[in-house]
Amino acid sequence: MLTGKQLFSGETVSDTLAAVITKEPDWGALPAGTPPSVPHLLRRCLTKDPKQRLRDIGEARIVIEETLVGGTGVPPVAVHGQDAHATWQRAVPWALAAVFLLGAIVSSVSYWRLAPAPAPPIVSEIESPEQTRFGLYLGAPVISPDGHTLALAAVDLTGKRKTMLWVRSLDSPIARPLPGTEGASDAFWSPDNRSLGFFADDKLKTIEASGGPAVVVADAPREGGGSWNRDGTILFVPDYAKGIYQVSASGRTPAPVILPDTSKSWFYAGPRFLPDGEHFLYVTALVTLHWPGPISPPWMAKKDAWC
Repeated sequence: MLTGKQLFSGETVSDTLAAVITKEPDWGALPAGTPPSVPHLLRRCLTKDPKQRLRDIGEARIVIEETLVGGTGVPPVAVHGQDAHATWQRAVPWALAAVFLLGAIVSSVSYWRLAPAPAPPIVSEIESPEQTRFGLYLGAPVISPDGHTLALAAVDLTGKRKTMLWVRSLDSPIARPLPGTEGASDAFWSPDNRSLGFFADDKLKTIEASGGPAVVVADAPREGGGSWNRDGTILFVPDYAKGIYQVSASGRTPAPVILPDTSKSWFYAGPRFLPDGEHFLYVTALVTLHWPGPISPPWMAKKDAWC
């Protein structure tokens, strides 16, 4: 509005938007009598760096008013007669409003260019490896924290009937077995995607996902699942009737986290760390005694599962 021509232009809309983001305004196009404070204010409104740009028109209004009255610290308006002064009073506020609108366009276009595209949904059917089958008692397949690799426990159907962990990339249909995980169930990943925890031979064990020897971490005669946080702590149930424990992944003496209250609960399972690595979910079965009459014995109990 001050120069009488479009600030940025191009043959197409894309060219114009590209000029908004990459080019500087033609500051020499301003009228010769423009007060020095006005180009300075315009630069603050149109700078590409949002940290250097004025936040809103309210900040610009203060500078405009000080310029029009020749306020302290702001160069006075150089006018030639009352008509010129009146012209600036009318033109500058509208020009600054247009500048801030352009600034909003710059920010919006920059956001659209930099915002990541939404991840496409993945629909997939996971089959057990050849000559094997899944078993509900072995635990569900688990995806690594980075979302690239799947670990699953499956039963060999070739006559050996042994259980083993298998690992496969989600972009490949081929799974490979992990020797040393015979009898495995309830697998879970380490937070760095490099290792797996699992239960076998009445023990809690870990193993590198790329292969290697399994490491015994703790006893778990009647296990109920586990979870691994980024501090190297494994939360697990060594015995579903004895509560929830924690142990270092390097293997130390397990410490209780939740001890059972047999008057309220008889079963604990499925501990799962939340993303903060400190809080967790778990499943417990609460016991509620039902004794409606002399026919029902006093040991009859109702088992309610709670998370």
